[in-house]
Amino acid sequence: MAYLAEKVAYCKGLMDGLNLEKENEAVARVFRSILDVLNEIASAVDDLDDAHDDLSEHVRYLEDDLDNLEDIVAGDCDFEHDDEIDKEFGSMDDDDDTDYFEIHCPHCKEDVMIDFDMIDEENSIICPNCKSEIELVFDCGDDECDCCGDDD
Repeated sequence: MAYLAEKVAYCKGLMDGLNLEKENEAVARVFRSILDVLNEIASAVDDLDDAHDDLSEHVRYLEDDLDNLEDIVAGDCDFEHDDEIDKEFGSMDDDDDTDYFEIHCPHCKEDVMIDFDMIDEENSIICPNCKSEIELVFDCGDDECDCCGDDD
């Protein structure tokens, strides 16, 4: 909107060309005051136009971020996902009735989530964090049960 400042400057030039100061000093003072106010208004409008452009750019970025967030929440986003982990350990996003439970890895000292499908025939799993083998010992709580490997 720089054209407003140019128009105010043009009006000042016209006024200077009229030589109002010599003919009627009071009228010239009024016109000069009006032109000063118009110049300040033109400057303020120019500042507002710049601020509007900045805000419009920020809104575009926010709209893009919101679109990306909506895609992630809706599950439509192709963000990095390791399908190899799903193949080896099963996906935790499945809506099946898989029961996950947490165990503590004695090697990397991290708690990891596993399900029964991850347990091999020797009652062990591979830690998803450190890839070390974890021997599992089950205790059903029944002292007379043979399932836990307690041989009395």
